[in-house]
Amino acid sequence: MASGLGDRARWFRNIQANPHVHVTIGTHGPASATARVIPQDEADAALRTYISRHPRAWERFKSVLETTLGTPVAERNTPLPMVGLCLSRSPCRVWPI
Repeated sequence: MASGLGDRARWFRNIQANPHVHVTIGTHGPASATARVIPQDEADAALRTYISRHPRAWERFKSVLETTLGTPVAERNTPLPMVGLCLSRSPCRVWPI
């Protein structure tokens, strides 16, 4: 997950304070999970994957993110904070974007 408001977003600050969260994915009910802020190299890789899979969405979304963050968003050293989730009921794995 990307924090479009950067580290100012309340939900982002909340998971930093307490990474034990409940999430709803699609039509599945709330599930327990552990959130973690992913390191820069993983955030860059996740963003590159998103851009390659969703280029038209990225064209529209990029300017919105740059406006809310107040800085350009690039594929390397992205200023866009990202969070990974590990569902408690299953082994932790990286989900494709």
